[in-house]
Amino acid sequence: MPKIIDNIRDNAVSQAREVLVSEGYGSLTMRGIAARCGVAVGTMYNYFESKEHLTGCVVVEDWNNCYTAMRFSVGEAADLNGGLRTLYAQMGEFTESHRYLDEIDRRKVSGRSAYTGRHEVLLGQTEELVGLLTVRFGVHPEEPVRRVIAEMIIHLNSLRYEYELAEPAFRKLIV
Repeated sequence: MPKIIDNIRDNAVSQAREVLVSEGYGSLTMRGIAARCGVAVGTMYNYFESKEHLTGCVVVEDWNNCYTAMRFSVGEAADLNGGLRTLYAQMGEFTESHRYLDEIDRRKVSGRSAYTGRHEVLLGQTEELVGLLTVRFGVHPEEPVRRVIAEMIIHLNSLRYEYELAEPAFRKLIV
């Protein structure tokens, strides 16, 4: 009779997250995650087609949690600058905890950079949040301006810039 284990997928994603954050992408193996979960490596492949797929599940789950928190922050912001500061900080936390993605991008997984698709999702959803925030405070920047602000939030965080360096540019763009 087969062994029944609850929440293999969730446990594998959690274990993979720990390895990715503490040791990096190069240390992540399906065999290693299977061992951490107490299952055969073949069982892992029933849930994840590859190491890249498992990593993608970690990133998507974490981004969805971050996006939900950011969306909540937009509704709670006391003013536009405070809202932008909070969005910037939350993106910074996400970016910092996923530095291992730089290693994947350098490897050009599956023959093309994983960065392009991931970046488009982050950019589109961050632009949406910037739009919700600005409209909430009676400012209606055009789509290209929202997109530039969203790009700055993502890119400057990847460079580890402090919000104070970006704030003057945000103010000029939102006028």
